[in-house]
Order: sequence, then structure tokens, then C-alpha cells
Amino acid sequence: MEGDKSQEAYNYLIYLASSQGYVTFDEIMDCADKHSLPIQDFNWLCNAITSRGIIVYNEIPSSLVAADNDEYDDFGQSDYEAVYTRIIELSPSLEPFVNDVRNIIPPQRQEINQLKYQIVDGNDYARSRMIEMHLRIALKLALQRAEAFDMDIEDAIGYACIGLIMAVDKYEPDTSKAFSSYASLWILQNISREQSTRRHLIYYPVHQKENYFLMYPFLKKHGCVECPDLAKCERVRQMIVDKLECSDKDAEIIVTQITPDLSLERFIAPNDEECNLYQCQYEMIDGTWEHTAHDIIISEEDALQTVYDKILCEDVAKILKKLTPREEAIIKLRYGFDLPEQTLEQVGKMYNITRERVRQIESKALKKLRKLEVSKKLKDYL
Repeated sequence: MEGDKSQEAYNYLIYLASSQGYVTFDEIMDCADKHSLPIQDFNWLCNAITSRGIIVYNEIPSSLVAADNDEYDDFGQSDYEAVYTRIIELSPSLEPFVNDVRNIIPPQRQEINQLKYQIVDGNDYARSRMIEMHLRIALKLALQRAEAFDMDIEDAIGYACIGLIMAVDKYEPDTSKAFSSYASLWILQNISREQSTRRHLIYYPVHQKENYFLMYPFLKKHGCVECPDLAKCERVRQMIVDKLECSDKDAEIIVTQITPDLSLERFIAPNDEECNLYQCQYEMIDGTWEHTAHDIIISEEDALQTVYDKILCEDVAKILKKLTPREEAIIKLRYGFDLPEQTLEQVGKMYNITRERVRQIESKALKKLRKLEVSKKLKDYL
């Protein structure tokens, strides 16, 4: 009978652990009291639970966030405060997230050994705990990568966190190395896979970015990365060839990857050398540049209007062909089709006729156009 009670208590604690991810010593004691287990059966129950690898806490972990007066062990060998401070300096918007990570209780003694087997068994609590307590490693590696390659820190942290989650899901506790080392490899691998070169608009497969990752810190150390003459510097190409023992073609690809994209504003900026590279046109008005990128980007409405105007011009040109050559020319001059609008006197001088004669020809041409059936289609444009 007592054996049945012990088994019932054991089954209940297994159910409790599977539902919440852990049990506490208080819950074990309460369960033993509920089933009126003697001391020897209580000892058996405790041993059975711990032998199964179930996570056992002294008290309910109501939060994985440490309060100011909490005491806990931190076995980390790094000063993460410097990491947190630097990330906030680079991106103040990340401060709430960084503060959350800062307050997560670090791994406690033997905790990872308990968690890793529970994760394999599908324990969601163990999975979440393993991810959250290693977020500080993800932030540290993301910061290192962002500063080494001048990445956006938010992108780097996003890639790092995804790599951490992948590491937790793929970790095999009996065959893989220590989890922190395993996770670091996955984090760096995912950043490398997702990280773009300085040509953000061009996609490069991972294998085509390997040399970029090798050369960027090297060239940055020599002050070449921010050099305005990087794209045409033969010395940089020779440095790459010597360092990697690669061909001139491969060196050219690396230089292209390191050379940043130019913005549209730079295309129309007051810099003759840059603009001439792309045959840009611009004009100066009152000491300021008239156009900006916003002005030269055509919206969908602008594009439709451009097509609309072109069709109108073609229809008008077809209708004017119904006139005599001189009538057509005078109408175009008077209404500014190809040139600014001309007065009667100006047109008369061109054709060596009087102003009155120009007016008569114009009037006759307009009457002729009004009578044409095809001219009625122009009303659709009004």
C-alpha cells in the first residue's frame, strides 16, 4: 500500500515537473506529506526525482531576474558591465533590452548539467532558461563583431540571439563540447552567414565573404577602409594579393565588397569627382543645391503622370500633322511646344510676315483643328 502511495507521489511530481519545468524541495515535501510517506519513502522519492535529472530548486524561481538584494554565484570570467555600457553608447534604444539581460541570474553551479538533458526531453522552461542566461555571451560576441566590422549593433545582436537559439536547439549533451563554447561557435557562425559586406545592396554567399572577413580588420588597422581613394588604390590591391596569395581578380572583388555604397544624395552633391563618376547632372541656385534624393526618386503617381503626358504629346503631334507645315510651325511657336511661347511679332519676324498675317494663319489653323473629329479625343485629357 505504501508502495502505491510512493508511486503516486512520484507520478505527481513527474507531472508537475513536465508542466512547469522544475520542482522545488517544498513541493516534494508537501507531496510526501499529502501521501503520508514515511521517512524512508521520502528519501526514495527525492533520490528518484534527482536521478531522473529533473531540475530541483530550493524555492520557486518566480523570476529569472535578480533583485538588488539577491545573492547568487556568477562563475563568468568576463566583465560584462563594460559590454553593456558600450552597447548602450552605440544604440541608446537598446538600453531596456540590455538592462533586462544585465539582471538575468547567471548560470549557477551544476545548473547547466541539469538543464541540457531537460531540453532534450522537451522541457520549455529549461530551454528558455538556457537561452536567457547565455544572452550576455551573445551580446559580447555581437559587440566584438560590430566594432571589428563597423556593423550596425542592432543587426549584430539580432543575428547573435538567433545563433544562440539555434545552438540551444541543436545541442547534444552527450557528444557536444561545453555549451558556452558550442553556443559561441553557433553565434559567430550565424553572424557571418547573415552579415553583409559594406555593399549592403548586393548579396554575397558565405563562401564569397570569407576573404572579406579576413581582410577587413587588416585593412582597417592600416587605415585603408575609410580612405576615399580605396576603390582605385593599387597599393590596397597588392596588400590583399600578398596577404591572401590570391589573384588580382579576387583582390578586386574584396575591394568592391569593402567599398561602401554611395547614397543618392552623394550622387548629386557638390563634389565634381563623385558626380562625374555617374554622369550626374545638377545645378546651383542661390548657393544651394536645388535637388535632393527625394526630388529625383519617382513615385508611382509621378511615373503614371509621365506616361500620361507622353501619350498626350503624341496625340497632339498626330493632330497637328493635319495642318499645313507652316500652320503647324506657327501653332507650335505660338503655344510653346518646342520653345518658349512666341509673340505675334516674334513669329512674324521669323517668317518675314506681318503680325496680322500671323494672327490670321493661327486663327485659320485653330478653326481647322476644331472641325477635325480626331481632335475631340483631346477632351479626354481635360
